[in-house]
Amino acid sequence: MENKIKVLIINDDNQFAKTCEEKLRPYAEVYACSLNHLRRDPALIFKNKSYTHVIIDGNEYLIKTIRRFFNGPLIANSNNNKLNNAMLKAGCSHKIKKDKTFNALINILEFEHQATPGKRRTKEIKMDFVDLMLEFLASVKKPEKSEEAKELFIKIMEIIEQRKNDAAIVQMKEIQLLMTKLESQPKDTAILLEVYNKMISICSLI
Repeated sequence: MENKIKVLIINDDNQFAKTCEEKLRPYAEVYACSLNHLRRDPALIFKNKSYTHVIIDGNEYLIKTIRRFFNGPLIANSNNNKLNNAMLKAGCSHKIKKDKTFNALINILEFEHQATPGKRRTKEIKMDFVDLMLEFLASVKKPEKSEEAKELFIKIMEIIEQRKNDAAIVQMKEIQLLMTKLESQPKDTAILLEVYNKMISICSLI
């Protein structure tokens, strides 16, 4: 059965792309292309390809180019934090430092992966959780979407409570406190990063 998760890695580091493909292959179909390829023909790269996630170590211009063709999770993936922040401002939905790539992505993608037949309902719950988590992380960083973030938080908490996972519930309550801080400090990137890291860690608990 075809894997529904399709990850595109856009990076000029061929060894990194190869390692990324090897580590993520159990969870997704993985594709790779260079920055030059993207510059030459972005329409061709995205033509007839239903990518679910795009990971890029690029620049603001390329992010704007990608957003003409792709509306899903777009992950800034440089070891340069200033560049990651610039790509976030240009249109990326998330950032992961390159040296943290594999653990962070695997925690997300393994929720979509289903290796054992007969667990269809569990898979649906996990897919719902991943979708909500990505929407939440995209909303929580934008002050104008604080109400939307709160609604998504409630939905995520409902899934976690259904799973009766006490450790994840504790993490969610800590995220709730951080969200309260964000209301008065919406530009505090340290708080946002803590929210992001805690949500990623919840992925490994569900």
